[in-house]
Amino acid sequence: MTKYFDLLGGLDGSDPFDNFSYETMIYYGGMFLVSIVVSVLAFTLVTGLNYKSVIEYEKMPVGEELTMNSIWNSTKKDFGRIMGGMFLLFLTFAIAIFIVVGVFALMAGALSLINDGLMVLPAILAIIVLLVGMAYLYTCFTPFWMIYLRERLGFFDSIKRSFQLIKGNFWSTFLVLLVLLILISVVSLFFNVPIYVYMMIKMMLGIDHDNPNPADMFNFDEFILGLLSAVAIFGRYLLMSVLLVAQAIIYYNLVERNEGEGISGRIDKMGVDLSKY
Repeated sequence: MTKYFDLLGGLDGSDPFDNFSYETMIYYGGMFLVSIVVSVLAFTLVTGLNYKSVIEYEKMPVGEELTMNSIWNSTKKDFGRIMGGMFLLFLTFAIAIFIVVGVFALMAGALSLINDGLMVLPAILAIIVLLVGMAYLYTCFTPFWMIYLRERLGFFDSIKRSFQLIKGNFWSTFLVLLVLLILISVVSLFFNVPIYVYMMIKMMLGIDHDNPNPADMFNFDEFILGLLSAVAIFGRYLLMSVLLVAQAIIYYNLVERNEGEGISGRIDKMGVDLSKY
């Protein structure tokens, strides 16, 4: 117990992380691991719920209402499949990034034998290639999740079909995604405004938030910041839901363009049937 309280810091306000220690590694490692696990689970859940809501809505018989219970049950059923897809996608992108960085690192090493200043060129080229490559892959992978979950294809077959659907429609898809991402990025800034306002008020009032009382584990300041941060996170996930549903609609549009599978019936089902009134 003594080591635990030493880690939290003494009542004199001393920093428990001034000296690098085993306890420090455990603390930061544990916090990092927990944050990664929570983020992956949350992203998987949000992805599943949004795409499954679209898929369940499509399968829903005329006259019936889509319920959260049906969406939740469908998401739970495919949760393992979604997690597996997430892992394989991360692994695929990680390998691609590793190859690009490795190639340019070797190039930088070779150029350094000539002149150290030339090492900057491969670094700049690597950044450009990564940015362009990520934009290209993100666009091509737009219909991946709908193919993976709706058409029930395997991971690599879903990737192959994604590229087939995007072929001939790359620039139109890219521009739609670009506009959506810009709008979402701008709107997401508003969810952080309360945090900035609160911090400015604290600065104006001269409240010392850098040295709070260590004995006060749940002080009001931390509570307010935590609450505002939670609102900002909720807003970001809400906007991410808009993006995911938009990508599902893009998938249907691509299928209609490439294979003639009509989407008009699905659009007609959206909204209220005014003929009943």
